[in-house]
This record gives sequence, C-alpha cells and structure tokens, in this order.
Amino acid sequence: MEIWPPVQLASIAGYSDAAMRTLCRSFGAPYAVAEMILDAPVLISKTIRKNMRLWDNDHPIAAQIACSTLETSTLAAQTLVDMGYQAVELNMACPVKKLLNRGRGGALLAEPAKALELVETVRRAISLEVPVSLKLRIGWDETPESQKAFYRILDGAIQLGVAAVTVHGRTVVQKYRGAADWDALARVRTFLGNSICLIGSGDVVQVQDVLRMLDHTGVHGVSIARGAIGKPWIFQQVRDVMEGRPAVTPDYVEQGRIIRQHFDLAMQLYKDEQFVGRHLRKFGIYYSKFHPHAKRVRLAFLAVRNSAEWNAVIDEWYGKDRDLSS
Repeated sequence: MEIWPPVQLASIAGYSDAAMRTLCRSFGAPYAVAEMILDAPVLISKTIRKNMRLWDNDHPIAAQIACSTLETSTLAAQTLVDMGYQAVELNMACPVKKLLNRGRGGALLAEPAKALELVETVRRAISLEVPVSLKLRIGWDETPESQKAFYRILDGAIQLGVAAVTVHGRTVVQKYRGAADWDALARVRTFLGNSICLIGSGDVVQVQDVLRMLDHTGVHGVSIARGAIGKPWIFQQVRDVMEGRPAVTPDYVEQGRIIRQHFDLAMQLYKDEQFVGRHLRKFGIYYSKFHPHAKRVRLAFLAVRNSAEWNAVIDEWYGKDRDLSS
C-alpha cells in the first residue's frame, strides 16, 4: 500500500473506534489501525465482531491482534480478513500488566522464538495479498540481552515476509514514562534499510512532531495516537504542511460542528445514548483544550449524559455568537 501523507491513525485502546476513525478519515487520515483486540474473543463473541464491523469509508485499515495461542491467533486473523480488514498487525508492544502476565503484548519481546513462531504461523494462514505487520517497542528493557532479542525479532520478521513494523520509542518496562527515544528509532531504520516499511511511534502530538520524527529518524511513516484524540484535523494539517500550505486550526465554531458530528457517529456505532454520553466525556477533555475557556468547557463536557446535554454544551460554548472574552 502506498500511503500519503506518510502517517497513520494508531490503534488507541478505548478511543480509535469506528466513530473516531471516520472523523479522522474526513480530514484525510490515509490509513488506520483498529483498536487492539484479543484473539480468542473475536472467535466467540458476536458483540465484539459486531463492534469490529467496518464502515464503507473506513479503508484501508489493519486489524490489530493481541496473540495468545497459535491456533486462536490464526483463526482470529482469518476471521478479521474475512470481515474486510486489509492488513493484520500483531501487537507485541502493549505494556498493560494484565496482558504481560498472560504472555501477550510486550511480553513477546522477551521471547523472540515464540514471537517469530506466531508471525510465521499467521503469515502462512492468510493470503499473501494481505500484509502482516508488527507493533513493537524498542525492547523489553534497556539491557543488552533485551536489545539482542529485539533485533532478533526484527531480523526474523524480514525473513518471514512481514510488510511493515511500527516501533514505539520506549521499552515495555518504561511504559509511557519519560521521552520516547527517537535515536533508537533511527538505529532501527539503519538496521532495516528498505527491507520493510518502518513506522515510528511515540511523542507525536503536533504537526511539527511528524516532520521532526521523519527528519530525525528516517522512518518511512509516522503513527499518530494522542495527537489525534480531540484533534482529528491533524491529518489535514500534516497534508497541508507537507504539500507547502500553512496548517490551519478550525475556529471554535467549526470545532463545535466537528464535536457534534463525533456524537452522531458514536450514536450510529453504539445506538445507546446513555453509553455514548459517558463514552465521549474523555474525548470532551481533549476537545476542550483548544477552547479559550478550556477549564470551564472541560467541566461542562464531564457532566454530559446524553445527546441533549452534549448539544447544549456545544450551543453554549461553540456557538457563533459566543463572546469568548467573558
């Protein structure tokens, strides 16, 4: 797949559902990775498969799987491809304790033989026309043994025909503490050359972060996670800047329209007004950051319980007649 601009919407647990992805697509997000899903539940839960159904405009897209066994991982990959996902990404990066304790996510970075066996089995199980990618961190920890295991996985991935690797610039042990190590990403780029596509991740929250990561590390593309929450227009900004135009932030009236659209999209997905009201509060926290009265707007969003209250907040704080000085 050729992606322009060279950015993707990351898999963001609890956020990057079909509603958020559709909103980001409307601003030109060229590629997305769906929320991480455990392999076994895909096979047994109709509700999960229902929530994983793709909308017509949500392409190209990868399904991201947290693997447990060879059998469930391959069956889940086959199921998701049959549902219309155009790529499969295996998560070997997640630092959540619950996954680590079960040998999933980032735990696989400490077990390169097991990690590569999963890659090989999934790659063989699905059509060669469907790309397989990996989500990694720069190691389990910063020890030489961990680095050796990390590069063993990378080298093996090349041999097994993996199409792309997304690498987050922190270790599993580090979780989200401290700054992402972009120098480490540059070393990974040198190691891989152009054998597979390398996508960088970590501390990308502004348009300039995208440009700096591309320049500093040489990665082929950039994964945007937090930078897209409450700011779906970042994808249009990246495109504009990379094509020689100034990045424009929507004014507060336009932001209100976008926020209202987000609620409508979430209602199409979940069809439960009370749930959507609660679900979108966390998005409201991010949206409010761009309002001149951020604290007051944030508190207003946190109190929302239904569509009427959501629209009331927008009417009060994002209306064209709003006096921003008051």
